[in-house]
Amino acid sequence: MPTSAMAEIPHRVSTVLDFYLRPHRMPSVPGILITAAVPKHGPRRANMSYLSVRGLYALVTGGNQGIGLALVTGLARAGVNVVVFDISPPSTEFESIASSYGIRTAYRKVDVSCVASLKQAFEDTLHPFCGDSGLDICIAAAGINQIKDFLATEETDFDKLMKVNVKGVYFTCQLAAQTMIGSRPDRGETTDMLSNGCANRSKTKSIIVIASTTSYVAVRTHNSSAYAVTKSAVRGMVPEIAKELGPRGIRVNSISPGYTLTSMTEGYPKIIKQWQNDTMLGFIGMPEDYVGISLYLASNASRYVTGQDFLIDGGSTKW
Repeated sequence: MPTSAMAEIPHRVSTVLDFYLRPHRMPSVPGILITAAVPKHGPRRANMSYLSVRGLYALVTGGNQGIGLALVTGLARAGVNVVVFDISPPSTEFESIASSYGIRTAYRKVDVSCVASLKQAFEDTLHPFCGDSGLDICIAAAGINQIKDFLATEETDFDKLMKVNVKGVYFTCQLAAQTMIGSRPDRGETTDMLSNGCANRSKTKSIIVIASTTSYVAVRTHNSSAYAVTKSAVRGMVPEIAKELGPRGIRVNSISPGYTLTSMTEGYPKIIKQWQNDTMLGFIGMPEDYVGISLYLASNASRYVTGQDFLIDGGSTKW
C-alpha cells in the first residue's frame, strides 16, 4: 500500500472495546500497516470486580476442621464475614480468623442431622449476624465417614451417615435458600426474583455442597459403601434444587473432592502412597486446594453456572 494511502486511513473506533485503532508503519518494512489498540482514555486496568466477594456474608457448616476450615479461612482472606455451624467446639485457628483478616465471624454449636437444631441456629445466630445484608453464600461441608465392609454395615451405621450427610445438607440448603430470598417457613411463598424473564445478575446468591469422588468411582484402599451412597445423594440433589432456586436468583452447585490429606488421613502412609499413585499429578490434595473453586462459585464470575458438579481430584477419576 502506498505511503500516501496509509496516511489517509482514519482513526477507527472499535465498537466492541471502544478502542481507537491507530495506524502505524513498521519502520524497517515499508508499506506494512500495523494497527495498535489504544484505549480511548489511556491504558485500562482489568476489571476483576466480578471475582470479588469482599463484604459478603457466608455460612459454612462443618467449618471447624479439614476442608471446611480451609474454606472458612479462604473466604475470610477474601474479605467475607463467616458464620460456622459445627458440632465440635471452635478450633484455635478459627478463633484467630477474624482478627487475622479484619472480618467478622460467629460460631454456633449445631447438630446438622437435627432440623430443629438447624432452624434454631438460623434464627438465633445467622439472622442477627447477617442483619439487613442477608446471607450471600452457603457452603454445606458438614459430613462424616465410616470405613466398614458392605456385608457388615448395620442399619444404625447407615442411618447415622444418611442423617448427617444427606438430611443435614438438604435442610441446610433449604434454610439457607429461605434466608436468601427473605422468607421464613411461616411467611408463605415468596415472589420470584425474575423480572420480565431475566434475573438480576448482580444479585445472585450461591449455595455450594460438598460431595465426593466416591459418587463416581470406588475407592480401592478401603470399604465405605454407605458413605458413597450418601455422597451420591448429595450430588444428585443439586440439579433439582438448582432448577427450583434458579428463578429466585440462587445458584446451586457441588464440589467433589478427591483424595485429600487431612488430620484423619495423615496417619496412614500406605494409603497415602496408593492415593498418590492413583492421581495423574502424582500427589494428593490439601484442604486448601478447594478454596479456589469455592471462591469462583461464590462470586459473580460464576453467575451463569448452576446445577453442576466440579471434580477436583488430580485426575484420579479420569484414568
